[in-house]
Amino acid sequence: MTPHTHENHLALSLCRVVSIQGSDIEIEGIDAFDQTPVIDLKPYIQKLDTPQGPISAPGWVETPAP
Repeated sequence: MTPHTHENHLALSLCRVVSIQGSDIEIEGIDAFDQTPVIDLKPYIQKLDTPQGPISAPGWVETPAP
């Protein structure tokens, strides 16, 4: 396993709903490959979804892969 391997293949993204047609929901703005399944959508609630303190990222985000 490399230091850049993720054990959990789930991600959380804030996205925009572009359209809804029947059971198809088109979204944009997520960090995923085209046709990646989306498991769940939740509404954006500013009071709950806005960070209340400093934001940090793990070191692998800042370190380029070899």
